[in-house]
Amino acid sequence: MAPFNEEGRMHMTVSLLIECNGAIANGDNGLNALAQHLLTQCQTLRLAGGIITDIEKVEVMSYPLNADALRRLICQHLPSFVLLDRSALLASHLADLRTIQPEAQMLDAWLDFAALKRAAEKDPVSGKVEWCYLPKLTKRYLVPLLTGYQRISPLYEPGEVSHTRDTETPFCFAEAVYGVGEWRGLHHFHDLSSLMWRYRVTEQGYYCCGSQTAALIQPDESTDEIDEISYQ
Repeated sequence: MAPFNEEGRMHMTVSLLIECNGAIANGDNGLNALAQHLLTQCQTLRLAGGIITDIEKVEVMSYPLNADALRRLICQHLPSFVLLDRSALLASHLADLRTIQPEAQMLDAWLDFAALKRAAEKDPVSGKVEWCYLPKLTKRYLVPLLTGYQRISPLYEPGEVSHTRDTETPFCFAEAVYGVGEWRGLHHFHDLSSLMWRYRVTEQGYYCCGSQTAALIQPDESTDEIDEISYQ
């Protein structure tokens, strides 16, 4: 049965640039095999909660690219926008906010980026009141976004907490971590490294952050790296 209230839907076309560390064996054959493997696997996944209906192609390339190759890659994806991590703006805005509201918290600073606010303006002549939207903090296209999960409880031994989905893995309670992102035109960039989002795992949380925020989070040095990727 269809829902009584129609659900909002949208179709979108995206290009995903995924960073991979390691050596690929067997030259061009290894590159082609990896591309085919990724094409098969990606069609079984979901993206932003939605179904992937078509993948035009998967291309595996070495990095860093020379200037000409990078320019061609960017031109192939125009017009488009990239989502950047701007969570560092929260700290600076909170400091400004506390100069006028000493009791302000980080949530108040985040809501200034996330919420649409209106204020009443009274016409001094007619006395009529009109509700108007308050301008955003900047003219940049800033949006709220989920950036990870943070632990809010001790780490429990496997099976110690009942009704968990995995009884063989240590468990803890966590809450979502939110930040601020910025949509910006791809033509502004001349280096791919500044566009990459990378995972950071610490004792306190699991984060996905851009290059600016990543420098503020100490990574877990115990994470294993892949030395070689081999596809026959």
